[in-house]
Amino acid sequence: HAVEQRPVSYMLDVMPVFARAGCNSGSCHGAASGKDGFRLSLFGFDPPGDHFRITREQATRRINLAVPVDSLLMEKASGAVTHTGGKCFEASSKYYGFLNRWLADGAPSDAATAPKVSGLAIYPPAAVMQGEGATQRFVAVASYSDGTTRDVTDLARIATNNANSTPIDDAGLVTAGVRGESFITARFNVHTVGSQVLTLPNDLQFTASE
Repeated sequence: HAVEQRPVSYMLDVMPVFARAGCNSGSCHGAASGKDGFRLSLFGFDPPGDHFRITREQATRRINLAVPVDSLLMEKASGAVTHTGGKCFEASSKYYGFLNRWLADGAPSDAATAPKVSGLAIYPPAAVMQGEGATQRFVAVASYSDGTTRDVTDLARIATNNANSTPIDDAGLVTAGVRGESFITARFNVHTVGSQVLTLPNDLQFTASE
């Protein structure tokens, strides 16, 4: 049977979309003075303030609760209207869907009641990849103050510090490159975790020490 879809949560779904898309980074709307007249708190540290700026500040231009897809917030993020930051995501993506459903519900805030992110883990916590072309998917799991956990791989920002050895795609899949050592990091909410990865060639010979 079909599972009933829960309402979109401002804290659990919408704020993470802004972070995943980089909207609240220091080089975009998270800058001290904002960008193009719109400011968000850096990395989402002030959810109530961000909610006010999204829904009340220039609300008639920024959001359209009657026709969410006509909201400037939606049009700029999806590239339908020119946006200094470029297209953040496709109109067919789950991120666009989250924003659309949230606006259709009246853009409510649950900043005071939603469970808080209490921790973040990345799996595997360490890995050895042998042979160019080998793959390993990394998963980010958030823990919440109400005792629940959630796979947030598609909402966290997952990155590599060594794209030559461990290039990674948006879904968290690493494809082994040249030999080297690297860290895969996941950032979600105010938490950042890392996984150490060694990339070794297929023909590496191990010799026992005497």
